[in-house]
Amino acid sequence: LRVVADDPVNVYAYHHRLYVSEACMALPYDRLGSEYLVLAHEDAVNTSPSEFVVLATADSTVVEIVPSVLTVGFRPPGVPYTVLLDEGQAFQQQAFGDLSGSRVRSLDPTKPVAVFAGARQARVNCQLSADDHLYQQIEPVANWGRLFHIVPFKFRGGDELRVLSGSDNNTISITGQAPVVLDSGEVADVFMSAPSAISATAPVAVGQFNESQNCNPASGDPSYL
Repeated sequence: LRVVADDPVNVYAYHHRLYVSEACMALPYDRLGSEYLVLAHEDAVNTSPSEFVVLATADSTVVEIVPSVLTVGFRPPGVPYTVLLDEGQAFQQQAFGDLSGSRVRSLDPTKPVAVFAGARQARVNCQLSADDHLYQQIEPVANWGRLFHIVPFKFRGGDELRVLSGSDNNTISITGQAPVVLDSGEVADVFMSAPSAISATAPVAVGQFNESQNCNPASGDPSYL
């Protein structure tokens, strides 16, 4: 789906299904890139896959993918493979492990790609609880930052934060938490129940996950920001 406007607009993708809905803000073309590290999530009971989708913006785009875990199609972790996409074509990768840390790269930097990640229908941190589609367009590595301020969802008892490092020996500091050192592609999971700051010595990506309802005092399905 291609959206073109005469003046600046915001675009949102909204997946609606009874009891299982999710949304994200779509990034404009000039914020896309050629290199990504995936920030996704696994299902707490491993019955529904973690996943990401790569969308090409130009014909004859060769995309190199290095999965972080064994995929549904039995592609081994850490072993690169390539797919060829034309403009508007998409490629989906799924795994029952967490695909966070997977690498996606357009081999031609003049042909940026868009990447969407999350899970097909995951329970977040609760095995016997509500599940939901997790869906977010992720930023390319070139757009990552070193300082984030996060506010938890109201009346939910706190949220899971997932911090993904883009480089080795990256020291992550989070309000109320002991510092943690991550290498490239590694993820730290922390729990946040109050407004918090995240700072890092090198760029990171941060995901905020509203947990399944049995993990918090309010009804509601998980979601991904």
